[in-house]
Amino acid sequence: EYEARQQREREERQQEYEKRQQEYEKRQQEYEARQQRENEARQREYEERQRKHEEEMNQFRISMEETRKIVAETNKNMGSITSRWG
Repeated sequence: EYEARQQREREERQQEYEKRQQEYEKRQQEYEARQQRENEARQREYEERQRKHEEEMNQFRISMEETRKIVAETNKNMGSITSRWG
């Protein structure tokens, strides 16, 4: 009787421990999954900012090249005008 009750109590404690362990592992997995999603979202945001920055820099370079061509053309035209006056 006493032995049987002791055995039953040990089994109940073991089951309770295993149940808590499973709950802990489930929470741990949920936490890790949430962390993974958040990290992926941050990575996507970073990549999007990088892409936009690169686009802006490309537009800036194109604009600067166009400006340089205009200035060169203007200087050439001014040179030919002033040489005619010379």
